Amino acid sequence: MEVQLRSLLADDTAIAALVGTRIYWNTIPQTATDPCVVMYVISRLADAHHGGANRLNNWIVQIDVRAVTYASAIAVRDAIVTKLHAKRFSQGGLKIVTVLQSERQRSEKPGTTLYHTVQLDFSVGSGNAG
Repeated sequence: MEVQLRSLLADDTAIAALVGTRIYWNTIPQTATDPCVVMYVISRLADAHHGGANRLNNWIVQIDVRAVTYASAIAVRDAIVTKLHAKRFSQGGLKIVTVLQSERQRSEKPGTTLYHTVQLDFSVGSGNAG
């Protein structure tokens, strides 16, 4: 799911125009410029039935948008929500359903730069496309 979800974002022209290839899992490299996107798996529930695992998974994925201007953070957020909210995809052998669950916003100034962060929580359902 991680590879497929990143590809969905990276292959979108509106998102790529704003962040290029700066879409990461779990950490933002020190050399990364802003705006950028970092994703985290918050939880995963693997579904099963009496016969065992059925290869269906439900994930909560947190997608953070970090930018040095609030307007830039909101532009990236809007592009991600347009791409993912309440959508169905077939990507890399998986069927994926995505729904926006919540949003939080914050800012911080760890040094001399003020960063704006928009955190989006998506419910992501996935299973084999076959």
